[in-house]
Amino acid sequence: MRRFISFLLALTLCELFSFTAWAAAPKRPLEITAAADRAYVYFEAGNKSLTKGDLKQAGRDFEKAYAIAVSIDDASLLCRICLSAVSHKILLGNMEIEDNGGVFSGYSCSDLVSMARDFASRSENPLLTDVCSLYEASIILSANPVVAEDVQNLISSLKMKEKIFSREPYYLGFYYRTMGDLLKLLEKYQEAAKMYENAVSIHLKERYLYELGHDWYLCASVYSLAGNKKSALEAIEMALKYDRAAENTFAIASDYEAYGRILLKNLPSQEEKDSAVKALNWASAIYESGGYPARSDECRNAAAAVN
Repeated sequence: MRRFISFLLALTLCELFSFTAWAAAPKRPLEITAAADRAYVYFEAGNKSLTKGDLKQAGRDFEKAYAIAVSIDDASLLCRICLSAVSHKILLGNMEIEDNGGVFSGYSCSDLVSMARDFASRSENPLLTDVCSLYEASIILSANPVVAEDVQNLISSLKMKEKIFSREPYYLGFYYRTMGDLLKLLEKYQEAAKMYENAVSIHLKERYLYELGHDWYLCASVYSLAGNKKSALEAIEMALKYDRAAENTFAIASDYEAYGRILLKNLPSQEEKDSAVKALNWASAIYESGGYPARSDECRNAAAAVN
């Protein structure tokens, strides 16, 4: 689950950092500016709720933001809200049409991306149209089963947009992350690692320190899949460093969980087993403190199963 949270939430948080660029637009009437500000507050709150795993609150916040954005016909914000709604539906595990009476009732993830593209086409930010492509990637990444041909086609398509994303370093970092996720699905672990390492470099250079925990976690995942336990553990330690600094409870717990599970790979020694049990039990405690009882139980049971 951390893989999707890392990818999807990073994208929604990415939009928040871009607000300053759009603030250079012509001044709007005071009452409209005030309405837009309220919409942004709800939008940001929704993204923060996604980060914390509070999906119900995120859904409520996005619906409030959408209603206000519609009332002032803010195409850029409407585009971003629709894209965040895609992340929300994927994390809920419901990518198809549902009828729950909400604003986004009756729309699938693909429908929401189409809506976002329509809004992007009449917004003042041309980059939003290409950002929609990254959300289309998220739909393919969350498909079950994943079709290798679709992944390869998407990689080829996104490669042609690298120069476009390079105009804005923050988006370039998430382009690299997305490419890493896609390459990992194809089991091209060396290439995926290079992409994640590129994301680390971009986010470090641009001082997007909050994102570095995600980047290092993803590096650890491909190092581990490639059988490089030592590098994987070192990468998780880096992830912990930045996730602690960000005070991201879910991410910290995920790091400890990953540390424990990596230790148990490839015929672990008794010392590694003991360390894994400690890491998994501590992950369980952190998950519980953050209000994630199911994840807490999973880690506690995993620790108890170590022999």
